[in-house]
Amino acid sequence: MSTHPDGKPPPHCAHFCTLLDDHINDFRVNRDALAHLHFAVLGFGSADYEPAGHFCTAAAQVDVFLEKLAACRLAPLGRVSDTREAEKQVAPWLSALLHSLDRLFFSVAPG
Repeated sequence: MSTHPDGKPPPHCAHFCTLLDDHINDFRVNRDALAHLHFAVLGFGSADYEPAGHFCTAAAQVDVFLEKLAACRLAPLGRVSDTREAEKQVAPWLSALLHSLDRLFFSVAPG
């Protein structure tokens, strides 16, 4: 997910972010509403905005929202800056994600 100016989500993701935020603050929604969901978030932005606190802010918010609704994290939040080589930044995140997916789908039950 990319971040637009002032740390806002891109227009095509704004409704999704608002919906998640609303669910977190709605007393009618169970705190474990997304316990069935597995997720991994990868944010794209520019580290030049880090001093202002806007580097991958939208992705970080979605990551927190999903966690608060009890979704199961498959990989730590990944942050990719356009000021550095993308492949080197994505590699650790992708490795963690693939490891989690391997455990989730291909692990053999003990016994």
